[in-house]
Amino acid sequence: MTDSTSLSSAEFFERYMIPNKHHSRSNNKPLILDNMPYHFIDTNDIPPGYAEVDVLLDDNGVKFDCMLTAGHVGGMVRDSKDIGWELQGSGVRDVVRPLVGWWMYEKPSSGNK
Repeated sequence: MTDSTSLSSAEFFERYMIPNKHHSRSNNKPLILDNMPYHFIDTNDIPPGYAEVDVLLDDNGVKFDCMLTAGHVGGMVRDSKDIGWELQGSGVRDVVRPLVGWWMYEKPSSGNK
């Protein structure tokens, strides 16, 4: 049996995905790994992992209309071998870690859009 980490994306999904008789869209296939089917989640049903709030910043009497954004804003690919996990394969670029962050910016004025 071929090691799944050596397959291209197309080869991986062709090998490990099977037709889903329970899903309304027949062209979609569920992912099957170790005989465990993984269900579909429509990306439109996933809420954003961040929030935004209006902020009025007062810098010594000078006011700025701002927006603060915070939450899960990205992902970072890591090597499991560097963080002490023992996973199959080479341990290179095989773990995704969520990135949390925040930032505040001044909103553009209505004349500068």
